[in-house]
Amino acid sequence: MRLKDYLARLEEPQITQLRRNVATMGDCGEGREMAEALMSSGTLQALVDSMSQWERETWKLIVRRVGAVPFTLAALGKFAYGRFTGAQLMVSAIRLCRKGLLAQLRNKRGDTLYAMPADLFEICSGMVRTPFIPATTEIDDEVVVTRSASVDLARQLFCLLVYLRLNPLKLTRSGEVPKRVAVQIASMLDGLCEDADLRMKQLIDLGCAMQLLRREADLLEIDARRTEAWIRLSEDARNLMLYEYWMSGLTSESVANTHAMLAMQRVTVWQWFPLAQLIQSLAEDDIIEDEQTALLELVEWIKPLADCGWFDLGESGSGVVCRLRICLQWSSVEIPVGDGLNEQDRRVMPQWVVQPDFEVLVPPGVPFAALWELEMMAERRQLDSVCVYKLTKESVQRAAVVGRNSSRCLEWLRRHALYEIPENVILGINRWFSGFDDMPNADAGAKSGEGESQRVDGEESFFSFDIPNRPYLDGYEVVVKLPEEEELLREWRDVPPLWLKQSRPYHLSVRKQIVRQALEWQTAVELGQENECMTVQPLHIDERSGETCFVGRVGMKEETIILASWNRIRLLLPGVNE
Repeated sequence: MRLKDYLARLEEPQITQLRRNVATMGDCGEGREMAEALMSSGTLQALVDSMSQWERETWKLIVRRVGAVPFTLAALGKFAYGRFTGAQLMVSAIRLCRKGLLAQLRNKRGDTLYAMPADLFEICSGMVRTPFIPATTEIDDEVVVTRSASVDLARQLFCLLVYLRLNPLKLTRSGEVPKRVAVQIASMLDGLCEDADLRMKQLIDLGCAMQLLRREADLLEIDARRTEAWIRLSEDARNLMLYEYWMSGLTSESVANTHAMLAMQRVTVWQWFPLAQLIQSLAEDDIIEDEQTALLELVEWIKPLADCGWFDLGESGSGVVCRLRICLQWSSVEIPVGDGLNEQDRRVMPQWVVQPDFEVLVPPGVPFAALWELEMMAERRQLDSVCVYKLTKESVQRAAVVGRNSSRCLEWLRRHALYEIPENVILGINRWFSGFDDMPNADAGAKSGEGESQRVDGEESFFSFDIPNRPYLDGYEVVVKLPEEEELLREWRDVPPLWLKQSRPYHLSVRKQIVRQALEWQTAVELGQENECMTVQPLHIDERSGETCFVGRVGMKEETIILASWNRIRLLLPGVNE
C-alpha cells in the first residue's frame, strides 16, 4: 500500500485532522499532492524532531526491524524488549497514525494491526541508515560470475506480449495456460530460464498487474493501447517499472533484505562490491543481529533478481560479490513521448537490413518501439546476437488482421533500415496486402497515419507507479478513522490521581494493586526506598513465603522484586507522567 492510496481512503474529517496534526503540510490538496507534501524531507524531519524520545525510538524501531509489512503491537514488543513498555508502544503507534506515518488495519478476526506505507518506508529507511558506499578497492582479483541472466525480464515480457497480440489465448477452467500452448509460448520466449512454467506464470501475473494483460472470462488478452505506450518507454524507465511491479508482488518478509535492496539501488551500475560490506553496514545501523544468516538470506533473495537481469552475483577473494546491471532509480530515468525515439536516437540506434529474400537481419540494441512493428509483420526465425525475421504472405496478412496496412509496414521498414528496401520486397508486400488495405483498423492504439506511433491521450497515467495493493495486504481492512489518544487516556484517568503524581508510601495491599494495574496496562512503575529509586516493568506476580513479590524487567534484565522492600511506588503512564 502506498501513502497516496491510504490517504485516498480517509474521509474528509480525517484528512482535515491529519492536516492539523501535520502543520508543515499547509493547505495542500488530497491524494498525490498530500502524499508528496507528507513525504518531503522537510516535513518528515520536522515530524521526527517533534516526537518524544520514546515515540521517535519506536518509529526508528519500526523502520529498522519491521519495514512495510503489517504488524501487531505484540510482535513489535518482541523487538522492543527491554527498550519500551507495551503502553509506550501503544501510544507511539497512535501518535504515528495521527501524523500519517502509520496506517491502522484490521484483519478478518477483528485484530488491530499497523503498517507503514511502502513508499514512505523507503524514505524513512534512508533517514535511519548510514549511506552505503562500497569499498570496491578490496576486490583486487578476478570475479567469477555465478549468477547472471543472458536476457532481461523486459525482453521476455515483450516476447509474451507479441505472442498474445497475435494469438488471444483461451485459458483452462482453472484459469491456467493450457500445457500445449505453454510449451509453444516458452519456445518463443527469448532466453527463458530453466523453470519455464514458473517464469510463464510470473510473466502473466506481472503483465496483469501492470494492466498490459487482462483476463476476460476464459480469455487472456493484451491491452494494445497500454502495451504500445509501454514499449515506447526508454529502456531504463521500462526496466525500472518492471522492477517496481516485481518487487511489489514479491516483497521479502525480511526487512533486512528490503533495506539491502534500497541501499543497492544507489550503487554505481556495473560496480562489483562485497555483500559482506553491505551486511556489516546494516548491522552497524541496528537493522540485523546475525550477519552470517542475513548474508545467506540476501544471496537467496538476489538470485531471482539476477535471473531477471537486474543484478549479477559472483565470487572473489572478498567472498560473495554483487553488481547492479541497470539503473533502478526513478529520478534518473526519463519518460519519452511519441514512439520513444528522437532524431538523435534514430541516427545512433542499430538499423536492420532487409534482404531480397525477404529476410530482415536485426542487430542487438534495436529498441522495442521499432521491434514491435516488425514483430507484427514478420516471423521471428532465429534468436541470436543477430535476430532473423522473415516476411511471408501469412505474416503480412496477419499484420493486416491486427490493423496494419501496406503503407504503414513499408514506412516502418524504411524508417529503421540501413539500406533501401529491395524492389521485389516492396512489390511482394503490396501484393500480399491486396484486399486487406481496406479493412477497418482494429488496433485503436496504433493508428498513426504514416506509421509514426503517436502519444496516447492520458498515457502519463500508465506510468505513475500506482501499483495495486501489495499481496500481503490482502484480507486487511484499512481503518479510516484516525485513532484517538484521548480514548486511551480516558481509561487511564479512572485510577486515583495520587498513583500518578509522585512516588509515595502506600500500604502493601495498595502497592500490590498498583503493580497489578501496571501489569494490565503493560506499563512500568517507579519504586523507591530512602535514597534509592528504580523503574521496573512488572511481568507477573509471584506469591511466596508469605511475601508479595513480582518478576519485573529492569533494563534488559528480569529480577524478582519484593514489594515489602520498597515503601514508595508510582504508576508511570506514557504521555501522562512519563
